[in-house]
Amino acid sequence: MRMFRLKPIAFSLLYLFSHASLADEDALKLKLDLGLSPPSGQQEALPIFIEAESIEGQGEEKITAQGSAVLRKRGQAIFADRLTYFLSEDEIEAEGNVRLEQRGDSVQGPKLKVNIERDTGYFNAPEFNLQQNQSRGYASQLFFEGPQQYRLEQAHYTTCPVGNDDWYLRARDLKIDQENNVGVARDASIVFKGVPILYTPWIDFPTANIRKSGFLPPTMGNTSNNGFEFTLPYYWNIATNYDATLAPRVMSKRGTQFNSEFRYLLPTSSGRNQVDLLPDDQIKDHDTRYALLFQHTQNFGNGLNGTVNYQRVSDDSYFRDLSTRIVFTSQVNLPQQGVLSYGQPWWNVTLLALGYQTLQQDPPAAPITPPYQPLPQLTYNAARQNVGGFDLSLTSQYTNFNHASLVRGQRFIAYPSISYPLQTSYAYFTPKIGVNFTQYLFNQNSTTAPDTDRIVPISSIETGLIFERDASFFGQDFKQTLEPTVYYLNIPFRDQSQIPVFDSALADVNYSRIFTENVFSGGDRINNANQLTVGIRSRLLSDNGDERLRFNIGQRLLIGQQRVSLNSTVPDSQTGPGTTTTSSVDTTSDIIAVISSRIIPKVLAEAGLEYRPSSNTVQRSEVGLHYQPEPGKVLNLSYSFIRDSIRQTDISAQWPLGGGWYGVGRFNYSLRDSTTLEGLLGFEYNSCCWTTRLVVHRLTTGTSEATTAVFFQLELNGLSKLGSNPLTVLSRAIPGYTKTNQPFNTNAP
Repeated sequence: MRMFRLKPIAFSLLYLFSHASLADEDALKLKLDLGLSPPSGQQEALPIFIEAESIEGQGEEKITAQGSAVLRKRGQAIFADRLTYFLSEDEIEAEGNVRLEQRGDSVQGPKLKVNIERDTGYFNAPEFNLQQNQSRGYASQLFFEGPQQYRLEQAHYTTCPVGNDDWYLRARDLKIDQENNVGVARDASIVFKGVPILYTPWIDFPTANIRKSGFLPPTMGNTSNNGFEFTLPYYWNIATNYDATLAPRVMSKRGTQFNSEFRYLLPTSSGRNQVDLLPDDQIKDHDTRYALLFQHTQNFGNGLNGTVNYQRVSDDSYFRDLSTRIVFTSQVNLPQQGVLSYGQPWWNVTLLALGYQTLQQDPPAAPITPPYQPLPQLTYNAARQNVGGFDLSLTSQYTNFNHASLVRGQRFIAYPSISYPLQTSYAYFTPKIGVNFTQYLFNQNSTTAPDTDRIVPISSIETGLIFERDASFFGQDFKQTLEPTVYYLNIPFRDQSQIPVFDSALADVNYSRIFTENVFSGGDRINNANQLTVGIRSRLLSDNGDERLRFNIGQRLLIGQQRVSLNSTVPDSQTGPGTTTTSSVDTTSDIIAVISSRIIPKVLAEAGLEYRPSSNTVQRSEVGLHYQPEPGKVLNLSYSFIRDSIRQTDISAQWPLGGGWYGVGRFNYSLRDSTTLEGLLGFEYNSCCWTTRLVVHRLTTGTSEATTAVFFQLELNGLSKLGSNPLTVLSRAIPGYTKTNQPFNTNAP
């Protein structure tokens, strides 16, 4: 057996032979010189470098390096006081101040033994830092169980930085699978601020921001309706385009509710199915209670698409009793609809079948009238531009209106129109004429009203100018526009008092609506009109084209009285919902003014006004301010007024309080009713590796009813979230809300 010993002050050996190809002549020559042979079956592996103060070898058995020893292989390095490499087994033993670095991970301890080819072995008393999610910790033993596979015994694991152990996972056995980005701990406790807050015999968690199967954090709470509640969801990552969530919910007063959700995304379709089942409600006469949701969209190709949205619950009080989300408690009409549409470049057709489940109040002091159900509704729209200079348009619709107690009937609408647009860079002029034909065929079992039809000619002219100039305001250069618009509309009066109201309502008034033909939505009412609408728009545009300020003001000038209203002479029992809610359409012309500005950086200011000159009154006004200097800082202020209806203020904010603390809140108050419509108050604390949120939310759901919810959540970065999640409520209640523990884009506008 041949021995060799080399003791330079600094020695480096390029060790190629143990992983060389048989065709590599240089490697074979070095082997022969040392009296060693390459491991059997080894082909085209990477070279190994060994550095140390002293290196000695023993034939084909081993190489020993001592004194600041380093073994390097591409992507891997081992540092130790003493390092022994066993050639035949391709194994390394290292002792004394051992440190292993690979793929950005670092592990250090007193002793290491590893097979560098199979990536198997162990590390005694290691301390580790993992790059994947910036985690670290220590254990009594670490086992290498293959490429990117770690298993630790008696482990402490955390994502907090060095010197901070605010929280850690303490586990008898912890496996970290970096290839699949998952960690699995057994016999584990979560310790927060030195206090164990959760024990579990088994827990898994993602080590990267990806989807993975496993149990989600449990939620616990107590309510007067349901008693103590405990929910443990399980998330099943079936495939990249399928997933499911199973969430049994135990309620001490009612029993166990089984909740499930399934989602899918395919090349030509997507959907979501949800089933919630409470088989034996111990409070509500042991009834079986359920909620169903089925949503599906389908692209059949060649312009054909379909959607289905079906929702149903077992009883009227289901959401009020069992929903954990406040947004559901105010639902009245659950849609049950199917849509099939087909479109081509200049025409499209849509088939709709729509029904509702109407949820009555409990107790039923004021029964809710269900809306009409279009069963079916067929719509055909077509438009062709520049046909000899003309634009042609057709809107048509057939609807069969079904209702259990109100007048039923069929309605057919056809509205062809033609316009001739003339346009230059600074002006436009568009005359338009059309005829709206409507026919009604009534079900004689629901009314004695005769069938009827309505023919209404509609003509209009819209014209405007566009002026531009360079301007300077607040020390900034802008391009200012002045864009006056004139719109004339003529529609003769037609008596519509014998026509029931199936789907019409008085449309909301705003600046864009005063330049439209009809003040009603739906197809049962067409207003008479002999009117001129005048408007002016002015904008300030920055050099890059951003709109920094917009101002609109306009007014309808009515010539003659508006005679069409929603009121009908058909008996109330034979008319649809809302037919007696509006006595008439006002005959005066209101002035509408709207302004929005981003002149001041990080500030959006908006204001709107509807003023009635005939009575010298403000009919509607809105003022709003949105200030967001940076993520995590936002302030929203608004005031809304609608005469004889609404007068309320709304304030919401998220703001840092210092020391990692943030305050969140919303106060929506009705000055008219002296009632708080929505109130929210909470605090967030963001540490380097954990975040906690405490939020109290109160929402008025009726004249004398309100729902209050308390949310408390502890989020341990890179591990889990414990408690009830307030993020959905915060995002809805506070426009501009930002999670405090997510990376901020400070360059965002």
